[in-house]
Amino acid sequence: MNRTRSQVATRTASQAWRERSALHSGHGEEGPIREGGRLQHRLSGGRHGPIDLVLSPGWATHLDLAWELPPLARFLNELASLSRLILLDKRGTGLSDRFSPDALPSLEERMSDVQAVMDAAGCDRAALFGTLGGGAMSGLFTASFPERTRALILYGTFAKLEPTTGLLARLADSPDVASTG
Repeated sequence: MNRTRSQVATRTASQAWRERSALHSGHGEEGPIREGGRLQHRLSGGRHGPIDLVLSPGWATHLDLAWELPPLARFLNELASLSRLILLDKRGTGLSDRFSPDALPSLEERMSDVQAVMDAAGCDRAALFGTLGGGAMSGLFTASFPERTRALILYGTFAKLEPTTGLLARLADSPDVASTG
């Protein structure tokens, strides 16, 4: 099988992270069992880093596949070099259990999931880093649980999602489709 340099570089970056992660955090966590299923999470960086950092990305995640993308792997490695990085696959995404499409988790349920992962990781207080759709949950978590939040970092997120003019319309390629769900 002939592999391109890009494929070899991707594989090498992924292998390097796994080796580094194994040194610092052991392995992925089976995650707490929540009503509706099991949440998967990973710890990276020092076991007792100067700060715990919970990354709450938007949309879909996958704890294993994230490390296969060199730019994302570099970003996660940088975060892990500065903190004990706590990553989770949100309910219904990646390695976490699925949920019924008729019962999408609310922001409150997602906050509860983050609390459960923090508890499982032995984290009393963390900085929350919310990107895209994870920003709304991170902001609400910070306002609801200031005693568990050390800092709030938001990147590329939004305060209000307008179905007819914003991101949903662009993703759906039609304002009519976006507004009807």
